[in-house]
Amino acid sequence: MREHQRLEIAFEWVPIQERAGRFGTPMPPRKAETRKPVFWITNGKGDLHFVNDSQETLALVTTATGGFQTCDDEVAMVESNGYTYTEVKPGEAVKIEEFDDFYDCDVLFQLDITVHSKAYGNKVFTTKPEKGGISEDLLLWDNGETGRYVSVRQVD
Repeated sequence: MREHQRLEIAFEWVPIQERAGRFGTPMPPRKAETRKPVFWITNGKGDLHFVNDSQETLALVTTATGGFQTCDDEVAMVESNGYTYTEVKPGEAVKIEEFDDFYDCDVLFQLDITVHSKAYGNKVFTTKPEKGGISEDLLLWDNGETGRYVSVRQVD
């Protein structure tokens, strides 16, 4: 079921140098991250959320998901109607997609997130294609740089 969901201050971004490794062990030493995220996405228990860590209320956030699945020589396209939110507050996380660990394991997904912001402009962020769902990804840093493997384009 495609229910909309808004969460107040539900997710906190943790810099990579402070995270634990895959098996709970410390990560290897690395240069400290000094940038702060403005917009990012995170996957928790199959629900993907867009997090607004900017200082402004966003006028509009919309999403569109696409992808494909192959079975032998057949290709099945996957599309989602997406989600639409207005007035996304600072610190608020909104649900933008849901994935099923079993049924979606062989599907390659890619996500477009459109953000209407006074401070950052109207932009469409496109994530890298990922199999089985989309994991955490940083869309925009506070210095204006985009996340790794994220493409962005300006819209009216």
